[in-house]
Formats: sequence, C-alpha cells, structure tokens
Amino acid sequence: MSPSQRAPFLMCGSDVEIAGDVDIGCNVVLYAGTRIGSGCEIGHGAIIGRPSRVSVASVASDGAPAPTIIGPRSIIGAYAIICAGVQMEEDAYVGDHALVREGTRLGAR
Repeated sequence: MSPSQRAPFLMCGSDVEIAGDVDIGCNVVLYAGTRIGSGCEIGHGAIIGRPSRVSVASVASDGAPAPTIIGPRSIIGAYAIICAGVQMEEDAYVGDHALVREGTRLGAR
C-alpha cells in the first residue's frame, strides 16, 4: 500500500486502475487488482478489494484474489467494505456501512 495524491489519505495497492473522473472521499483503501470505472462515487472510509481472511480451519482458497471490478457510474457508500473478486456492473449501488462478500456480482440499479 502506498499513499496517493488523488484524494485525502487514499491508500492504493499495486495494479489499481482508477478512471479520470471518479469522486473519491477521504480515508479510502483500494487493494491490489481493483478497477474503478468512470463516473463512480466512492464514499469516505470505503475499503475496496479486501482479500479474504483465511485461517487454518478455513475451506476458502488461499490463492491470489480475483480482481475487483467497479463498473462505470457506480456508487459505493461511506465505510462500505467490498471484498476481493466482487464485480459491480455499471450504475450499481452499495449503501453506507455495507459488506459485499467475495465473488458477489451486483447488477445495475
């Protein structure tokens, strides 16, 4: 993770792609492999692309996380957590404080 000049206190992992006209709140974290389309709004404190937590007893995969895709004109509310591998189509909406688990696919509003 490294700081970005794009928004106040924005932290970005490697291989993050952000379109030019995305509105990003402060204290946002974008994990590696996150792709954000044009016209999106990301609320304060959102976490996008968070990898799964895998314990010894877990049956989840410990491999490389799938990319997280946020489609054009999507809105992610303040303090929402979008886990790795989520695919949001264009115009999708996630509310404040929501948790979207790994591998979820969200359609348009």
